[in-house]
Amino acid sequence: MNKKYHISLATMTKNQSMRLEEWILYHNKFGVDHFIIFLDNCSDNSKFILNNIKNTYNINIDIYETQSMNPNYKD
Repeated sequence: MNKKYHISLATMTKNQSMRLEEWILYHNKFGVDHFIIFLDNCSDNSKFILNNIKNTYNINIDIYETQSMNPNYKD
């Protein structure tokens, strides 16, 4: 049986590991109980940070790693 969530929130991020914890905890405080995070070809430790948040705060986070969604975009 699939778990039912009250509120899910999806977003895409690129190299924002320093902001992820604050952002997730802020939205969780207002009732978001499931996060879907797409990591857009990240070169920082975003995946590691998200897994730590999942384990530390017991928050449901699905993590998907993607290649750059816009092939014309250059950092």
